[in-house]
Amino acid sequence: MTELAKAGAAGTGATPLDSGNAPATTSIVAVRAQQPVAVTGVIRRYRAMSLTGTPACCYALADETGEIDLLFLGRISVTGLYPERRCRAAGVAAVRDGRFVLWNPQYWLQADGAAGAGP
Repeated sequence: MTELAKAGAAGTGATPLDSGNAPATTSIVAVRAQQPVAVTGVIRRYRAMSLTGTPACCYALADETGEIDLLFLGRISVTGLYPERRCRAAGVAAVRDGRFVLWNPQYWLQADGAAGAGP
């Protein structure tokens, strides 16, 4: 079983980075559609939205090579995620509106990235 599969089998949601459960990461520029990926970066933007009547929220995660959207369905925010917060996210990459996206990804919050309040 791959590290990403092991992490996915552990369930979704936030877990501490030092838990040892986080999969190895790749740079965002190396992300390819329909491939399992794990990325690390800083949340640059947040927005609440509605997709076909379902509440959703989108966080743009950036590293030094690019950006990827983290899209969570069924909620308008995710506790602990907000602009300038560092985190790691894992899932299967897709393309939406010309941008790479991880739908309902598993994520890990970086312990010392907490600067400011969430949305």
